[in-house]
Parts: sequence; C-alpha cells; structure tokens
Amino acid sequence: MTPKRAAVAITLLAALALATVPVGASDPVGIYCVVKKVVLEPDSCAPTRVQIWGAFSMSTTPAAIDGGGARYTDVMTGYLYYSVPADTNAAIVQRNKTITNEWLDLKTLAGTNEVVGFAGRRGPLGRVRPASEAPRDPDPYPLQNTGVIRMRDNMWARATWYSDMAAALRTAAGR
Repeated sequence: MTPKRAAVAITLLAALALATVPVGASDPVGIYCVVKKVVLEPDSCAPTRVQIWGAFSMSTTPAAIDGGGARYTDVMTGYLYYSVPADTNAAIVQRNKTITNEWLDLKTLAGTNEVVGFAGRRGPLGRVRPASEAPRDPDPYPLQNTGVIRMRDNMWARATWYSDMAAALRTAAGR
C-alpha cells in the first residue's frame, strides 16, 4: 500500500470511529433525576396529578437547536408537580394512560438511587419546586415517547458529562 493510500485509509477509519461515539447533542432526555419518592394524587388507582421528589437536572436547550450539544441545569432538589389533561377525547385518554404508566415506573424506581431520565427536550419541562412550597397549579406532564430511561442501559451514560451529572444527582439526593 502506498503512503498516500495508507493516509487515506487511516483518515477514513478515524472518521468512522468518531462518528460512532455518543455525544450529548443527540441526547433526547429532558430531565435526569434520582427519585426519592413519588406521590400520586388523588390516589394510586386513578392518578391525575403527581409529585416527583428528588434531585433533578433539566435540559436548557431544546433538541431542535442544540447544535452545540445538550445543556442541563445545575442539580436542584425539591419536587416536580405535574398533571394530565382533563379531556375525554380518545387520543388524550390513551396519552394519559401512557403518562400514568410513566409515573408508576418512576414510583417503582423511587429510593433506589438509580439515575433515570424522562421527558423530552422539545417543550416546557415544568419547574422544580422547593420542599417548602405547597403543591398547587401543576405543570402539564412533558411526555416523550421514550418512557423512563434507566441510565445504566443508556448509551449516553458512557460520556463524561453524564457521569459528572450522575454523581451530582446522587450526592444531592443524599446517597
């Protein structure tokens, strides 16, 4: 092989290797968290609202304009307060079932110290409320069709930015 062909081959192999490395820019997750507890309201049989307590880091960059990579807030503690739409349209009823299933998944993960992701970066995510604030005026739940993502199974969990965030989330959650 000539030196010129060898250089071209090495360049192509390097480009392919870089193209397969996961980066934050393609990360669709809106909220990373360590869930301490989940309170379903008015009850766990037919919840219409949820309080998700724990440590959170939320996307600050919509997925459509994240050319510089995903950005997330510093870790915040408190709770997120969400509701489902109060509509009897069949599509909304099905969407609400998906939402409440995600809430039940989060409830199952509460207290495990596992870092999980949910919601998408394409719309409003709500706000982290301090523990001292009474629950009122819930935010609409930011459903994304990826469900609750266990970060140990997620390709982004191998990136340095993720491991730093995960450590901060676990520390803030008290473990």
